[in-house]
Amino acid sequence: MAYQPDPVNAPGELYVDFSPVEQGRRLRQEVQTNYWILDVVEDQYSAVYSCEEDGAGGVLTEFAWVLTREMDPPQNVVSLLLESY
Repeated sequence: MAYQPDPVNAPGELYVDFSPVEQGRRLRQEVQTNYWILDVVEDQYSAVYSCEEDGAGGVLTEFAWVLTREMDPPQNVVSLLLESY
């Protein structure tokens, strides 16, 4: 399930709940991840960012995606979205 926690003050923030999934013989716990939609071009492309800190309070892992509806998007659009990061 995905939802916006604060659509008025943070319209680009999106929380996504992933259902428990089986990993080998163990069931992974349900995970909630936050994503930031940084930019959208023509409702066809978007730049998305996420980060998470490990439980020990030290390591920050960052993720970034350029999402498209095309297999081979125009390079100028990809370059524009990469500038969002």
